[in-house]
Amino acid sequence: MFIDSNVLIAYVKEKDLFQKDSEILLCEIQNGKISAKASSISLMELAYVLKKYKKSNKEINTAIHAVLSINNLEFLPITSDLLREAADFIELYSLSLSDAIIVATLTRLNIREIVSEDSDFDSLPFLKRISMKDAITEI
Repeated sequence: MFIDSNVLIAYVKEKDLFQKDSEILLCEIQNGKISAKASSISLMELAYVLKKYKKSNKEINTAIHAVLSINNLEFLPITSDLLREAADFIELYSLSLSDAIIVATLTRLNIREIVSEDSDFDSLPFLKRISMKDAITEI
């Protein structure tokens, strides 16, 4: 399973619409029912969102460490080759840089599904987006 940044953001952000689903999904990952991967860009997006909501550096640090401590969740590196591929996805599909990095990562790993609440992924003909709620049901 590959999870998008918004799964992690929902987990740590106060009063997020998807927080409960995120907690359930990440608990299943933590408990070893499934393993998951995410792009390292997700940690950057998490920090950005928390900063935007006026969280302190200590709170951001705590949130990042909490996410990194989830067992069975692997964060994949960003390489210069991956960034070149991501740049192409920006042009082809009008994606943000972070979404393009995620798509390039998925493509490299030949993964065709992503757990996300981000409808921007719906425009990609080679990728299926699965909601957190549906991912929980499939476990």
